[in-house]
Amino acid sequence: MLKRLERMKKLVELAQDDLEKASTYLKGIQQQIALHQSQIEALKSYQSDYIQQLTRRESTTLQQLNTTQAFLDKLNTAIDQQTEEVARLNQAADEAEKSWIEFKTREQALVKLYEKIKKIMMLKWIRLNRKFLMTLAGDSFFSEINWMINLVCSIFSEIGLLVALTWIKSPTQLQRACL
Repeated sequence: MLKRLERMKKLVELAQDDLEKASTYLKGIQQQIALHQSQIEALKSYQSDYIQQLTRRESTTLQQLNTTQAFLDKLNTAIDQQTEEVARLNQAADEAEKSWIEFKTREQALVKLYEKIKKIMMLKWIRLNRKFLMTLAGDSFFSEINWMINLVCSIFSEIGLLVALTWIKSPTQLQRACL
């Protein structure tokens, strides 16, 4: 039973590692989205300022207009590319979020199962200790402290597993208690 608990603990640790990796990946994508969106805003602001400067000019040659139009076309292309990249990253973020939710659900289920197995082991340990103490209480030497043994057993039952966990000094003690 102890080996099963150790295996479950390892599975929980692996699930937590996977969850952390998924979280880091999702945060990275979200940072990229924010970066690209700020670049789009900067390009649009520059485009707006550039157009305002053009409207303030009094005289413009045909060559200047052609150059300006070519520059604005390139600026629009850059804005479109950044917008497409944000859309692609948003899709990746949606997939990463779904993945993160799956990892979180898996991690929570494994933690719950681990705690359940741990609780079962502790209950077995308490029952075995109670049985042992009751056996000792049946002996003539221990018959005088029978009431104390019953009290200790009832306290273990009342307080629960957390106190019992503190009484175990090593995994071998727990293993012997649960056999």
